[in-house]
Order: sequence, then C-alpha cells, then structure tokens
Amino acid sequence: MRQLTPPGVSGVAVFAFSTEERHLLRGCLRGVGGRPFPHGPVMAPVRASLVFEDANIDDVLILDRGAAGDELHTHGSPLVVELVRRHFRADGAGQGATSAMTLARRAISIEQLSLAHEQAGWSFSAELERLERLDEGARRSGILELIRRSRQAVAMSRPFRVVLVGRQNVGKSTLFNKLVGRNRAAAGPLAGLTRDAVREIVVLDGYVYELCDAAGEAEGVRDVDAAAIDMARTWRRDAAWLVVLDATHEIDDRERAWARQAALVVRNKAEHGTGAWPLSVPAIAVSARNEDGAGLRSAIGSALRRSRGLRGAGPVGGVAAIDEGQVERLLEYASRHGLDGDCDGLRGPA
Repeated sequence: MRQLTPPGVSGVAVFAFSTEERHLLRGCLRGVGGRPFPHGPVMAPVRASLVFEDANIDDVLILDRGAAGDELHTHGSPLVVELVRRHFRADGAGQGATSAMTLARRAISIEQLSLAHEQAGWSFSAELERLERLDEGARRSGILELIRRSRQAVAMSRPFRVVLVGRQNVGKSTLFNKLVGRNRAAAGPLAGLTRDAVREIVVLDGYVYELCDAAGEAEGVRDVDAAAIDMARTWRRDAAWLVVLDATHEIDDRERAWARQAALVVRNKAEHGTGAWPLSVPAIAVSARNEDGAGLRSAIGSALRRSRGLRGAGPVGGVAAIDEGQVERLLEYASRHGLDGDCDGLRGPA
C-alpha cells in the first residue's frame, strides 16, 4: 500500500492498493447495513465504512482502477492516516509521498517521468512478498530480475558523477559547455582558464549526470594553478572519468594511463584530422567547437550508457527500487538469499 497524498493535515488522504493487496483492503470494508464489501469489479466510486477489529475507523470512498488496483479515499485526519498506514504497512517507511510521486516531482527528463508513471502502478513491498511465496529456484530468478530492473531504475533516478580529465587546452571546457547547453565554464585558447571546479546536472541519452569541469593537468605551473590541479584530482576520486584528448597530438604516457581508467575517451578537435588510435580502449572523435550540442549530447550519452552496461532509458518492465529506502531493502533481501554479490550498481553512487 502506498500513500498518494503528501504528508500533513489535509481534507482528504488517498492510498493506492495493488491488485495483490485488493483483498486485504476490501476485507476491512463494510457496505450499506454493515454488509461485506464486494470483492469483484466495482464500476463506479462507492462509499463504504473502513473497519479495523470491529471498530469503525472512517467513512471512505473506494475507487476500482482495474489492473492498477484500488484507491482508498479517507478523511485527512492525522489519526486516520496513521491508523491506515499502520494497519496496511505502508510503503516508504513513513514517507507521506510515494517514491514514484517523489521521482515525478523532481524529474528533469521524459525518461524519468516515464519511469515514475510505470512505478506508480506497482507496490515494491508487494513484490518482495510475492517473491517470498515462490519456490527457491523461481525466487532466485525473480530476485535477479528485480536487481536488474532496479539497477537501471537507480541509474536513471540518481545523478552519475563524471569528471572531465585531460591536459590544459584540449577543449574540456568547450565540450562541457556544449554538453550543458550554455557557456557555464570559461573557455578559450589560453591554457589554465579553468581553476575552480564547475558542476552541472545534465541529461545525456536519457540518464542524469553530474558533470564536472575541473582544471587541466600541466607541468611547471604557478602555485594557484597547482592548487586548482590538486582540487581537480580530488574530484576524480569518487567519479567516473571522461578523458578528453587532443586528436591532433600523439598521446603521452600519462594520457595512456588516464585512458585506461576512463569510462569514456573523447578525442577532441577532430576537425583538424585524427591519427591512428593506439589503444584498445574505445574512443570517439568529436569537434566540440564545431558540432552542435544536441549531436554531442547524443553521441557522448550513448557511449557513456554503453560503457556502464545500461539499456535504453525509460520504463524497466516491472517493479524496481527507485529510492534509497527501497534500495536498502533490496540489498538486505538479496543478501538474505545469498545474492549480495549480484548487486553491483546499487551500492553507493550509480
């Protein structure tokens, strides 16, 4: 069961019950004259009495939404809401709004909205209860499938930090500005323009990223530049690397090492031509100065998605964990069934 209305005093509170939970709700309802509420389809909103242990809790309204389950509309009294949440063990560990509604409210992409719309029709708790009723083999397969769906859902819901790494004057800031869609970082032919790290949230190929442009590497720099480079190295520690190279120059040993650690290698300034790529690490050639932002976002976003082993963004095809509380419950459940080693991508930053 999930509470659809936000927390706090209100005139009406609305709760959603999955089809699996429908019998639990209707078993607590009484119709006219105290008769049992029908368990079959209800064609229109119906008034009823909500009864817990022979105590009449509230006069309510029931809306049958077919395959989406039932909606229970109660008065918004905090006491009534708390009794309903306790009796039916509401999802969300006390959160008034559902995880799907929270995702929908903060969504910054069509793909996130689509995921939120899909998950609004499911109950995460009910899915765990369903899995528990299966035999061992079917339960294992079901948990692995839930982990797979959740890995993609979490990757869509949680910004993935990517730091641009490279030498000075390879075009990192120009590329950064094209990816975020505005001139956010100082860019130009002079080396060392970027000193303070600049961060922006951006959608690439349907996935959300926290993109960071930091100082480029150089030798023999002044104190202020050395401090900026040290700060850039700090940003790299807990982030994926988007390594930017100058396609017109041969790469040196330091750049080879960066490339081997990168989530993606971008060979910039391709408008001047590119030499042979000497490494087995995949790389894409771009011209950040000349290409339009939409094309760069598409090319780099799809390359990043593939490097992360993710499918196309959007609905995931079933119940999934989409917030930290659900992720923790899934990790605990998987560990209890000996599958904690299959949970990579759910722990920590996506």
